Amino acid sequence: MNKVIILGSGLAGTAAGYKLKHKNIDFEIFEKENEYGGLCRKLKIGKFIFDRFPHFSFTKDKQVRELFDKSSIEYYSHIPNIANYYKGIWLGNPTQSNLYPLDKEEKIKIIEGFKNRPNIENPKNYREWLDASFGYYFANEFPCKYTRKYWTTEAENMSVDWVGYRVMKSPLEEIEYGAWNNDNKSKYYASEMRYPKYGGFQSFFDSWTPKENIKLNHNLIRWNIKKRELLFDNGYKTNYSKIISTLPLTYIANVIEDIPDNVKEAASKLCYTSGYTVSIGLKGKISVPYLWFYVYDEEILFPRVYIATLKSPNNAPEGYSSLQAEIPCSKFKQINLSNNEIVEHTVNKLVEMKIFDYEQVEFAQLDYHQYGNILFTLDTEINKKIVLDWLKQNNIYTAGRYGKWEYYWTDQAINSGFDVVNSIF
Repeated sequence: MNKVIILGSGLAGTAAGYKLKHKNIDFEIFEKENEYGGLCRKLKIGKFIFDRFPHFSFTKDKQVRELFDKSSIEYYSHIPNIANYYKGIWLGNPTQSNLYPLDKEEKIKIIEGFKNRPNIENPKNYREWLDASFGYYFANEFPCKYTRKYWTTEAENMSVDWVGYRVMKSPLEEIEYGAWNNDNKSKYYASEMRYPKYGGFQSFFDSWTPKENIKLNHNLIRWNIKKRELLFDNGYKTNYSKIISTLPLTYIANVIEDIPDNVKEAASKLCYTSGYTVSIGLKGKISVPYLWFYVYDEEILFPRVYIATLKSPNNAPEGYSSLQAEIPCSKFKQINLSNNEIVEHTVNKLVEMKIFDYEQVEFAQLDYHQYGNILFTLDTEINKKIVLDWLKQNNIYTAGRYGKWEYYWTDQAINSGFDVVNSIF
């Protein structure tokens, strides 16, 4: 047999398939869901369109841009208009540079804390990085609270390997200016956010996805690497000559037969967030102009909300609007509410925040996603290396966020699919 098998049809898997197709190499992609696209696939509720998890493209990668443009030449180009909600007040982004709406006493505490922040050259964890970047007071009031909500654990339990420029820093002059001057100078680490006019984010990769090579509803339950044999939950069995896995390392460690105990143990220590999305359809307009906003108040479950109809007005029928709230959870933080209670909480809080009124609500749908983000705990890099080294020794190639166990954006996931094929052939 001379067939390449790809496990998973998210962006990395479909990109690997796209590359194999152009190299005229025989392949099949196996996907456990009844649709391809992973968390980037669209969620259709009546005439409303959402993404499974909210997405934008801000890639500058020429190859990925050309692919996206080829698939969806009609898209909106947004300047990131982002806000932060804190104790009933709206602040620009990043928060530390837009303190004007806060009371004088709190602004002084933040500025003094920033001036007296500790000098930590090599922070051992994310909490030390935050303290060294912003000072104790701001770190406590803003990013530490957000970390508990979004990353589901304390900042001191996380490494700094993932941070990069995802958390924006600000010089003292900028912080002081934003505290005493009411001219919101919001900025983000990307200057342009692109989103298809029609069909949700999936339209960016729909046309170049090798759909004819994808076998849906095939959930891998056993993998014999000596025989190069795969068994799926529907009874289907197949062999392979080469294999590319984009499945979570935590998952494949439990289905590979005869995996060494130390490798299985290392995989079991890898952490990730799961998450709920509450997708809401509304009559009329939403009261805020932001593409998305962050929520710091810890009594509110959701840390982030995207306005789907600002991404594209075609995501809802004429005269309607829509938004989507994210609620992460993990083994460190469970959501101890029923599905109905989660939806009720989300709607109630958004009404309290004056985002919309109760009478506008057309529907509110809850969806659960087992794999959200990689959670970079202090031992992630050590355990990840043990697993990936063993897979490599056994000629198992990996790609994508969960296959590489990296905090990949969409273009990075796609390029990892391209790269793995180029490394094999």
